[in-house]
This record gives sequence, structure tokens and C-alpha cells, in this order.
Amino acid sequence: MRELKNRVYNYSEMEQMVREATCNNDRDPQTELMREIAKGTFTVDFSAIMTIIWKRMKDRSSEHHARKCIILLEFLQREGNVEMVRTARQPALRLA
Repeated sequence: MRELKNRVYNYSEMEQMVREATCNNDRDPQTELMREIAKGTFTVDFSAIMTIIWKRMKDRSSEHHARKCIILLEFLQREGNVEMVRTARQPALRLA
């Protein structure tokens, strides 16, 4: 199903990685996948990564999306672009 949505919505490779890391299963995101996403925060993919993360954070239909987004954001703040800290603070206020 995810592969079909990826094709229909024409998600980039990086967006697909974020969707995989925050998918609707009970396992934590894979560290290697999060490392690849962290590398993407230093490129033009930064805004696409954040867009998918915030979209998933707002998704109330899955408890796993928000939990995995928090795990991914924590990892990205340690391993990714320092701009992550500033960007992560802004929308968090609107989620409540």
C-alpha cells in the first residue's frame, strides 16, 4: 500500500524514507534509515523531510506516526542539520 501511495503522490526518495521511518507499525525506526534521513537535512531535501514529519505528527489515525516522528526528530537534532532545532520548535507549538 505504501509503495502505491509513494507512486501516486510522486514522493521523492527522501520523502519515502521519512514515510518508512514513521510508518504505522510498532517497531522503532531503523538507525541506518534515520542516518540517511539525517544526511538529507544538509541538502535541498530539508524542507521535504520536515513537511512529511509535520504531516505525520498531525495524523491522529495512528498512534505510531507521532511516536516515531518524535524518535526521528530527536535523532535528527543530534545527527542532522543544526537548523533542525529551530525548525522543530516552531510547529510544535501548533500541535497542541
